[in-house]
Formats: sequence, C-alpha cells, structure tokens
Amino acid sequence: MTVFDKIEELRKLPTLPTNLSRLISVLHDENASLRELEEIIKRDQAVAARIVTVANSAAFGQAGFVNSIEQAILVLGIDLVRSLTVGISIFHSFPLPPVLLKHLWAHAYSAATVSNLLARKIRNTDRDVCFLGGLLHDIGRLVLLTIFPRDYSIVQDAASIIESEKERFLCTHAEAGSHFLRALNVPAEIADSVLYHHSIDIGSPHRDVIACTYLAEGLLQILGTAFASDSLWTDEHQNLFEAYGLTVSDVEELAAMLRLQESEVQAFFKL
Repeated sequence: MTVFDKIEELRKLPTLPTNLSRLISVLHDENASLRELEEIIKRDQAVAARIVTVANSAAFGQAGFVNSIEQAILVLGIDLVRSLTVGISIFHSFPLPPVLLKHLWAHAYSAATVSNLLARKIRNTDRDVCFLGGLLHDIGRLVLLTIFPRDYSIVQDAASIIESEKERFLCTHAEAGSHFLRALNVPAEIADSVLYHHSIDIGSPHRDVIACTYLAEGLLQILGTAFASDSLWTDEHQNLFEAYGLTVSDVEELAAMLRLQESEVQAFFKL
C-alpha cells in the first residue's frame, strides 16, 4: 500500500463528522440556503463556538457583539461561514493530542487571516476561498502525523522539513494534504492552494488563490509572529508580491492586524 493509498483510507476516520459530505456539498453549492447552513452548524456546538469566536475577532471589528450563529453569519457572510465550517470540521477530525492541535490551529488561523486580507487587495480573488486555503494549508501535517506518528515527530525537528518528508515518506505534507482534500471532494482551488503553498504554480487556473496562501505563509515568517511558518521569504515571494502591486504599507497593515489577533488566539487556545 502506497502512502497515497493510506491517505485515502483516512476518509474512514471515525472522527470525521457524519455530515461532512453535506458540508462539502454546501461549499460547492452557491445556492445553499442560510437556514440550511445554520442547521448544519448547530448540530456541532464545538464548530458553532469557533465560528462565533471568529466573528468576534479584531479582524472583523465586532469584538464582544456576536453571540449567535445567526449574528455570526451576518458579520462574516454566508460564504466565509461555509468555508469556516468545512475547515474547522476537517481540522478537528484528526485524533491527535489537543496541545498539538491547538498550536497547528493557531498557525492555520493566522495564515487564513493573512490570506483573506491579501485577497482583498488582489482583484477578482474570492476572499472566502482564500481563507479556507489558508486554514487548511498545513492539513497534510495532520495527515502524516496520523499515518506515521513516530516517524513524523522526528521529521518535524529536521532542518529541512520538506526534504526530510520526501526522503522518509516519498511525499511532502503539501502533497499529502492536497491528496486528502481531493479524496474528500473539496473544491480544486482549495486543494491546489494546499499543494502549492511552498512553491507557486504559475500555470494553475487557480493562480490567484494559490498566491494568497503562498504569500501568507511567507509573510508569517518575515513578520515574526508567535505562530510563524516553516517557509522562508524568497526572491520568488518578493517578485510575486510586487507583481500584484503590493507594497510595504500593505505589509504594515497585515502586521497590525496580526498583532491584534495574536492575543485573541493565545487567549482562546490558552497558549
């Protein structure tokens, strides 16, 4: 059995929510009703609590004013709530230690926020899709940790994680994550943004969505946040950043938003 066969077997995880297929179909369906989305979310109180928390974050300017799913949808919009619901449900389906999940989630949420903010500045780019791409970009780490718990713990401490993953598992966490999401029938632009979050694919039809996740991962490193990434800011990042007309003032805006968000994330996850 190849590593990709093992990844596809994860579709049978008992911790995957029973309504995940419906959640993903709602993600595909732009005509899904508000009431239908509310009913799906309310079946999982942990997911509902996370969404209300996000709606109360500094990034959306509603701190302390949102206390229900209905209000959260009004603040965030139905598309972003759909993305959040799918992302949270997938992320928390892995049977891994809570402390590990907290740190990976905190980094993922920071990347999602930056990716979403970048999408606001890149024309004709779906912000909600970019948010979900950022939220799930490292899902392959959870995939490999679940399949190879002992070996992957060693790999995480290596100087070059990507090269160590290739050598030990014959695939990277980016490839593992993308393959897992495709097996779940998650939209292609999300799977592609996960696949290319360490190396941009300029030929992809989803280039702009991929770029937001790719740049977000690099920016988290140079901004020196508490939840930094495993990426380095390279000339490729810089060239792409400038090609989209982004400037130093955009970086300063992102940094300010992340500073506001860090204390919220640390408090929420008790980090």
